[in-house]
Amino acid sequence: MFDAESQVYVLQEGQESYSIFKGNFEELTNFMATEYQTHKYEKIVLAGPYAEVVEQRIRTFSKTNYNFDDINIEVI
Repeated sequence: MFDAESQVYVLQEGQESYSIFKGNFEELTNFMATEYQTHKYEKIVLAGPYAEVVEQRIRTFSKTNYNFDDINIEVI
């Protein structure tokens, strides 16, 4: 019926956070799995009511598209 959009932020200690992506649920999970492959990020931190679902979608996308399942994801 509708797609809610969420943002992806980069968090770095001692620096101000900034948004690097905005999209719907599917775009968001695909982006995070793809972006993690660049090795620029230590981990993905998820929060909110759908955090566990998002975690599973990221892992599934990464395994299916990159044959990679060693993603550091923290759900808070």
